[in-house]
Amino acid sequence: MIEAKSGERKSTISRAFLTPVFRWERDQKEIYNHSPDSEEKPLSRILYEDSTKEALVMDLAEGHKSVALWSDEAGVIFGAQGCMKISL
Repeated sequence: MIEAKSGERKSTISRAFLTPVFRWERDQKEIYNHSPDSEEKPLSRILYEDSTKEALVMDLAEGHKSVALWSDEAGVIFGAQGCMKISL
């Protein structure tokens, strides 16, 4: 978690950290788009920003080894349905 006041370059730090992840996801999409059996397997990805816990569980069940909840705004993550004490 990156915590800093407004204007202290949190997004710049975030982008620097995530550049290799963005590159990996872009490469995976390119491979997926050119693969003859792409409809039989899910697109590999790591970053999720606004996702339900059901979608995360489904992607993990379909073979993704790990996922990361990531957002420039903490409220998107901590205010999400999956982070609530009682989630229906």
